[in-house]
Amino acid sequence: MIRKLLSFIVVLFVVVFLFSMCSSDSDSKKIEIGKELEVNGAHIILHSITIKDDKASLNARWNNKTPHEAHLAYLAPLDVKQGDNYLEVIDDEKLNRKVKSGIDGNLNIDIKLHNNTDDLVLIFLDGLDGDDKEEVVIKID
Repeated sequence: MIRKLLSFIVVLFVVVFLFSMCSSDSDSKKIEIGKELEVNGAHIILHSITIKDDKASLNARWNNKTPHEAHLAYLAPLDVKQGDNYLEVIDDEKLNRKVKSGIDGNLNIDIKLHNNTDDLVLIFLDGLDGDDKEEVVIKID
């Protein structure tokens, strides 16, 4: 009797675990971006963004084309807007990591969303000039 009860509990645990894994994947939405930008010596490649709950995870990389070691926050500071709201980049360590000339830098960052419906606008500013900028609109739908 105890053996059957233990077997039932194990099976129940596995079913609940698998159900939670499936439901958490279906709650996220991956949007392909596929854009390349040149801003102030930074070649930026935006691959995709994944939306889940109140967070967006940007998957991107960049190459330092300047002759000096630099970080992306210096060359092309990033602002993110959703509607009229500027959003918080949760982990900006990748933006502030120095990269040597000619080397790729990883740019996987998380952004706290205002909502899950309004489009996102990624704004890369010219870190030296400040007047020039490159904007990428990401349709959330």
